[in-house]
Amino acid sequence: MSQITSISQASMPLTVDTAKLHLNVEHDLDNEYIEVLLKGSVKAAQQYCWRYFTETDIEIKFYAQDCIEFPYPVNSISTAKFIDDESNETNLVVGTHYEVITENDVSILKKLEDWPSSTIKRLEFTFKTGTTPDEDVIIAILLMITHNYENRINTVSKMPTAAQRLLDPHRRIQFR
Repeated sequence: MSQITSISQASMPLTVDTAKLHLNVEHDLDNEYIEVLLKGSVKAAQQYCWRYFTETDIEIKFYAQDCIEFPYPVNSISTAKFIDDESNETNLVVGTHYEVITENDVSILKKLEDWPSSTIKRLEFTFKTGTTPDEDVIIAILLMITHNYENRINTVSKMPTAAQRLLDPHRRIQFR
């Protein structure tokens, strides 16, 4: 069992100015609204694809597991802690205690010889994930922004089909 305790994104893959250029909006009256649409469209694309399109820090806790599979591909790990059943903490070092193997967008923790021998209670990691979005992801996000900007009244709005088709090749399928 795992629990994500915090997520923080560094930046958006697009700017409000880029979205305004795509929308042919020359005034600043809708800047805040366009920013909300931008954030919502990026979030929708990330949820649909099951990946982050900006560098993102994630804090996660794993509870007493032998096989550790991260929910997102791992770019790097900044902190790793082993907490035993007596609540003693050990800072884990990559290359000494563990290594992370990523294949086909799946990252798995491999324990090495110097892995602590005491009974595990919890593992805590802070890791970076995220990919630079391709042009088709950017276009899909812009299509979602345009759709929602032009259809303000329709509050129950689905992702435009064209945006879905552009995002489909980037989608990670999770079987659990």
